[in-house]
Amino acid sequence: MPDAGSAAAQLLRRPLRLSILIGLGLAGLVLAIVGFAPNHWRPHWLGKGDGPSIRSIAVLPLQNLSGDPSQDYFADAMTEELITELSRIRALRVISRTSVMRFKQTNKSLPEIARELGVDGIVEGSVVRSGDRVRITAQLIHAVKDANVWAKTYDRDMQDVLELESTVASAIAREINVELTPQEQSHLSSLRPVNHKALDAYLDGRHHLDKADEMSIRNSLEKAVDDELRMAVVSFEQAIREDPNYVPAYLGIVDTLDVWCAKSPELLPKARVAVARALQLDDSFVQAHLHYAMLLMRWDWNWVAAEKEYLRAIELSPNSADAHQSYSNYL
Repeated sequence: MPDAGSAAAQLLRRPLRLSILIGLGLAGLVLAIVGFAPNHWRPHWLGKGDGPSIRSIAVLPLQNLSGDPSQDYFADAMTEELITELSRIRALRVISRTSVMRFKQTNKSLPEIARELGVDGIVEGSVVRSGDRVRITAQLIHAVKDANVWAKTYDRDMQDVLELESTVASAIAREINVELTPQEQSHLSSLRPVNHKALDAYLDGRHHLDKADEMSIRNSLEKAVDDELRMAVVSFEQAIREDPNYVPAYLGIVDTLDVWCAKSPELLPKARVAVARALQLDDSFVQAHLHYAMLLMRWDWNWVAAEKEYLRAIELSPNSADAHQSYSNYL
């Protein structure tokens, strides 16, 4: 028969064993729940964050590191294209090209720029073009902490520059855990190659168009403005001949009409055909709807149809500053 001491010891051990068993059971239950929990909950339970909260971005002008000043416009075009691709992502607010170009040559710090533009993140980088090859280096900065979140260098053939821009946009979206819609995923993964001769002709047209736009504010340069605009049209038409499916070239013709305005009504039929072809090729192209709305508003005074096009552009890209600004001008 056991003595009183051993009996007391057994009674004391029973609650201890029971506590251990209960503790092990609860631990197993927690591990099981975490194991099957959705991925966006699990990091918080495991003490891991989802990375910086970035829901607004400014793409600073990409630097031209080719050593050829004539390639500055190519770097600016790549900046604009990256802004366009990021603006397609509904969950992300992207600052317009007009707002960021003033920071092309600035000594301000990234946190200062971010505060001025009201954004969480800054994308900066560089472009090097050599013959038919292009290299883009991009990095994403969490502006509040001035901390590098992501950086990568891409080398591509010129014909793949549009695919390259969508690749960078997708990488940024993944890094900041922005959820892409099926339509956005489809677009970012289905861009077609562009004929590099068409791209060069298009960029040349944009160069002439920008020069004309800058000179148009001075009455003494009307002849020079007309010459630049004619050369712009020639370049855009050359781009279309090189690649009849290259949408931006068609819209370049409409842009030329916008600068020339009433001085060149003979360009209007070309612009109508161009914007119709652009929409036929890609109805999801925001700028095509904005250009069509401009034609309807300024030349046809068809206010109802113009508003539909502006609203369609905003529907396609809710965070496009250009779309909202154009619609506000219409209103």
